[in-house]
Amino acid sequence: MGAISGASTTSTLGSTVYATIITAQILQELRAYNVQRPHFRVGPPGPSPQYTFTIQSKVAASNFSSIAEGYAGGLNYLSSGLPYTAVNTTGAAVTAYTKGIATFVTDQAIVESVLDVLPQFSAVLNRTALEQYETDLAAFTAFTNSSGSLASPLTMSTLLLARGALTSRDVTGSLITVLHTKQAQDLQIDIANSGSTFIAAGAGGVSDVLNSGLSGEVGVPFGIRAVMTQVVATSGSGYNGYMCVSGEALGLYELWGVRTELQRQAASVGTDVVVTAMYGLGKISDDRGQTVASVQ
Repeated sequence: MGAISGASTTSTLGSTVYATIITAQILQELRAYNVQRPHFRVGPPGPSPQYTFTIQSKVAASNFSSIAEGYAGGLNYLSSGLPYTAVNTTGAAVTAYTKGIATFVTDQAIVESVLDVLPQFSAVLNRTALEQYETDLAAFTAFTNSSGSLASPLTMSTLLLARGALTSRDVTGSLITVLHTKQAQDLQIDIANSGSTFIAAGAGGVSDVLNSGLSGEVGVPFGIRAVMTQVVATSGSGYNGYMCVSGEALGLYELWGVRTELQRQAASVGTDVVVTAMYGLGKISDDRGQTVASVQ
């Protein structure tokens, strides 16, 4: 039997439908999980490349002292009265720098490709910028105080020790732990091998760690929220993850975030794809963070 007259076939459709299918099915590149930015204290953008995160200095409790009954005159410099106590602030300065990446896409590539290349390539450069952003965030997380060892795998006990160290420095707020993906794996193995009955009962959020998926979230074991990414700092043959008070230990000054722009270059018969950001990073409070070390 002959072909039906007027039928819509692969010949009449050409590559239109196929282009849509390929675009929808393209397998995107692998990238490090982006998990750190929400836990940085963000300075509001202003007319300067530098921003200072102000920190209130502590006034020693011992300055709250006894007053002799019946003292006369002003408060200052009297043996029976109160000396004045200065109240000071300090600051952590952060300077923003511009970063960018660009590519040029010819008109011929656009019209001949089965992909919708401008949005596809724009998205690739955007994800490239976000990965570098995440890498830069991790570079400012080397806290002086440390728990764990660069010669041993990470254990749940190490996380508890890190939390205890922060507790001993009287920190308050919500804790976040950022681990390398290998550290997260070590933690899962440690919990799975412990044989403790509380794991079966799901106590303390430990079962969340064993059941964590591929989103960057590790779980909330014993109230310690943990996330993972490939770009945490390294030291020799070890990983330096960290635990800190979210929104207090680390600072981000962002004049503009990652943005994507297209610029037509008619004389070159194509289009520029430009992705930029202007930001700076810094450590605000060393005492509000703890390095979590383990072997690679």
